[in-house]
This record gives sequence, C-alpha cells and structure tokens, in this order.
Amino acid sequence: MRILFTGTGEIGVPAFRSLLNSEEHQVVGVITNRIVRWAVIRS
Repeated sequence: MRILFTGTGEIGVPAFRSLLNSEEHQVVGVITNRIVRWAVIRS
C-alpha cells in the first residue's frame, strides 16, 4: 500500500518508523505542520 504520512513531532515518530520498516507499505510522502504553516503564510 502506498502511504502519504501525516504527522508531527515525537508522537508521529513511532508510527513513521513502523511504516518505513514495513514490507507491506511504501511511504511516498510526508506532510508535517511546518509545511502547512509555510503554505498558509505563502498563500
């Protein structure tokens, strides 16, 4: 399964690592709060 991961900070790290180590999943992108804030500022 292809995954677009959304998560921020320490709370998202365990889930992200688990997905990266999974043979069943492929992380194709990551969205964090910093990107969202940048996009809002640039709008």
